[in-house]
Amino acid sequence: MNEAKERIRILTEGKVISLKTGKYVCQVIDYLEASDLKTDQDKLNTMLTHLAMATQRLLEGKEAEMPDEAVWKEVEEDSCYQEAEKLVKTIENLSFLTYPESERRYLLIHICNMLH
Repeated sequence: MNEAKERIRILTEGKVISLKTGKYVCQVIDYLEASDLKTDQDKLNTMLTHLAMATQRLLEGKEAEMPDEAVWKEVEEDSCYQEAEKLVKTIENLSFLTYPESERRYLLIHICNMLH
């Protein structure tokens, strides 16, 4: 997961995300590494980049709109949804902020994709 941490370092050094956001996402990476999660590196990087950008958006007082309802229904019916929900709860527990429902849903979409 060094590739993921390198990506977060670049986002932090480029001032795309704050140091606080970067440290938080690195904590999530450490957790995922310790949990021995098996996933495609590109899908993992996409999810972690989304997490970093969503966290930064919230720090800036912004929030994503709700995902399309048809897309969301598919996610809720996905075989990985329950596992993704557990992972989102863990990610939220590591966080220094609360994710609104719209950001939670996008995170769940990315995690479900990552788990396939």
